[in-house]
Amino acid sequence: MGAVFSGEDKGALSDFSLEPIRFVPGTNQPNSAGKEQLARLGNFLAQRPELGLQLSGHSGPEDVQALKDRLVLAQLQEQAQAAGTQNSAKTEEGEATPPVTPPEEVRQFLAHRLEQPGEDGTPALSAEAAALLAKLREQVTIAPQLLENLAQERVQMVIASLTANTAIPASRLHPSSEQMRGREGAEVRYMVQAK
Repeated sequence: MGAVFSGEDKGALSDFSLEPIRFVPGTNQPNSAGKEQLARLGNFLAQRPELGLQLSGHSGPEDVQALKDRLVLAQLQEQAQAAGTQNSAKTEEGEATPPVTPPEEVRQFLAHRLEQPGEDGTPALSAEAAALLAKLREQVTIAPQLLENLAQERVQMVIASLTANTAIPASRLHPSSEQMRGREGAEVRYMVQAK
């Protein structure tokens, strides 16, 4: 990247790094570090109108896990709604609340984890609920096309954010069909190019 700067401008590189833009697993929304990197990247490009970006979206194992968890959660919520309708007819006022079943424990665990990713405080699962969750995850398959679509959505989100928030012309931002090198992960990688 230093090749696109004159000698006096190379000092500007010290406060900017080519870190990928990281995303919340299973989504097209950047995580907090990704938002910060996106803002830095937008500021950097706004000051350098002669530069453009080539963008490549990626997905990784954490995306597969998150997408599986979303499907499992949806299944458990459907089952809970069906069971809730039946149980509400049986439950009368004054009765004690029934103990939490392993499916309900897993449902609550996944709901908390997916609604507040990366936050501590997710309740621990009992051994029976953990075994059930592992079994339910094994039964779910994530199509490769779903991961490819997610990677493309991430690139489009970055382009939309840069054009809307920092007025970078879309003509400077180019989605790449090639996968850029790096670790597998929920991120968008990019190369800075001279126009």
